[in-house]
Amino acid sequence: MFDEPGKEPQDIFADVDKVPAQAAPAPAPAVRSSGPSVILLGFVGLIILGGIGGGVYYFFFRGAAPATPAPAVQTTTPIPTPQPQPEPVLQPAPPPQPKPTPTPEPTPAPTPEPTPEPAQEPTPPPAPDTDGDGLSDAEETSLGTNPLMPDTDNDGLTDRDEVKTWKTNPTNPDTDGDKYRDGDEVKNGYNPNGPGKFIQVPQQ
Repeated sequence: MFDEPGKEPQDIFADVDKVPAQAAPAPAPAVRSSGPSVILLGFVGLIILGGIGGGVYYFFFRGAAPATPAPAVQTTTPIPTPQPQPEPVLQPAPPPQPKPTPTPEPTPAPTPEPTPEPAQEPTPPPAPDTDGDGLSDAEETSLGTNPLMPDTDNDGLTDRDEVKTWKTNPTNPDTDGDKYRDGDEVKNGYNPNGPGKFIQVPQQ
C-alpha cells in the first residue's frame, strides 16, 4: 500500500479524461471616454434656453401688459339750490370832470441883439519931428524955431523944455535979460524967466 521509497507518488487522476478547456471570449473594444455624453449636454442646453426664453417673455410681454383699470366710482353730484339774485343797485353817474386848462407855454425871453462895437478910428501916425527935440515940425514952424535944431537959441535948453517946462522964449538965449543964459540959470537953480531962485522944478 505504501509506496516504495525512492519512487514518485502516483497520480490517481492521471487516467481521467482530460476535458479540453474552453477558450475565453474576446473582450469588447473599449469605448474612449471624452467627457459627459452628448445627450446630457443637450439636455442641459435645453434647460438653459428655456430659462432665458421664460425670462424674456416675462419682462417684455407680461411687464408691458396694461394694468386692469380700477372700476370707476360713480359719484352723485348734488344739484345746487338756486339762490335769489339780488336786485342791481343803481349807482349815481359821476359828476362831469372839468377839462384841464392848458398851461400856456412860456414865452422865450427876447435875445438881446449884440451891440456893435464902435469902430475904432485908426490912430494917426505921430507928427514928424525932424530934430527930435519933442516938438513936431509943425509946432516949431508956428513958434518960429528951427525944426532942424533941437536948441534953436543955443542957450543949453531944448526948444521943448523952454516951451513946455520953463515957459521961456526958445528963440532968446536970455529970456529975463539978466545977462545969464537960460540954460546956465536952470543949472544953478535960478529962474530963467525972472529974478530970484526957484525951489523946485516946475511941472511940465
